[in-house]
This record gives sequence, C-alpha cells and structure tokens, in this order.
Amino acid sequence: MTVKLHYKNSTHSATYSLVCNLLRDCAKAGNLSKMETLAIAANLVGKLMAMQDSTYDKELLQTLVAENIELGFMQCREQLLTTVEVSGTA
Repeated sequence: MTVKLHYKNSTHSATYSLVCNLLRDCAKAGNLSKMETLAIAANLVGKLMAMQDSTYDKELLQTLVAENIELGFMQCREQLLTTVEVSGTA
C-alpha cells in the first residue's frame, strides 16, 4: 500500500503554502540557519506523528513521512533545475 500524499486539492496547497511561509518568516525573524529551521520542522513532524489516531502504527507513519520527504526533495530539485535552465545558466 502506498501512502504518498500529492496535493489533491486547493486546501492541501494552501495549507502547505501557509506552513512554508510561517517557517520562512520565523527563520528570518529569529535569524535561524537553514539547519535550525530543518530541525524545528523535523521536531514538528515528530509531534504530528505522535498526535495521530492510534489506528495508524508507527511504521506506516514513518513510511508516509519518508515518502513525502523524498517527494519534496525531488520536487525542489526539479524546480531548481528548471530555474537554472530557464535563466540560461545551465
């Protein structure tokens, strides 16, 4: 069973944007490094996992998180590559 989450509707996309903007603004306001921001986000993910319904076991939750980390990583790399190619520096 695959557990990947793709942004299926505008609510998913809007929530994602809000969280990203919040993390960016907090990082800027607190002069946090990218690694510190990542650590805070990871801690938040751990807490969100712990708050899930007990019908979901830890392994399923870890799979969901790992697959979405990989998906986000690949999306970012593709976006960066596209940006470089469009700007003519590729």
